[in-house]
Amino acid sequence: MSIRARQDTQPSEPGWWLASDGKWYPPETAPSAQMQQPTSPSTSWSSTEATATKKKRWPWVVLVVVVLFVAGIASCAALVGSAANNAGKAIDRTLNHAHPNGITLAEFNQLTPGMTRAQAESIVGHPGTIVSTVTTPAIPDLNEPAHTTIIVQWDGVALGANANATFQDDHLTAKAQFGLR
Repeated sequence: MSIRARQDTQPSEPGWWLASDGKWYPPETAPSAQMQQPTSPSTSWSSTEATATKKKRWPWVVLVVVVLFVAGIASCAALVGSAANNAGKAIDRTLNHAHPNGITLAEFNQLTPGMTRAQAESIVGHPGTIVSTVTTPAIPDLNEPAHTTIIVQWDGVALGANANATFQDDHLTAKAQFGLR
């Protein structure tokens, strides 16, 4: 039995198969009987066509990755810029909150344990801000009366400077300061 020669065009006989080199080969040379046989050259791809298609996709894939990367960087920059802007606004609010007639270190040092809140306010020159109030109920079984504890804050003259005073039942029990001059 002689093997028929390959052909450049699809023969009219059934069983011929198209190889990756673009040539048609007779049925007796088929690598396997399970191979799917194309009906025309337009329905099959050669390996060079598949590689060319893959090569055409790479620029688009790279472009999409670059665009996503740039968009991510731009988003981060916008977030950082927004955070910096908000931080600047917070500093402005703090600067505007400093009191030109705030508590001084000399006034703070005059506050002594046991003095009343009214006495402390007269030394400082204004009432300050109540930042906390706690009232504990009386406990009759232990013969313990009710107590009210108030923490008052005064802002200092310098940025961030302040003083706190704790009054229990209207008597100074503790004090603290930061940055007073």
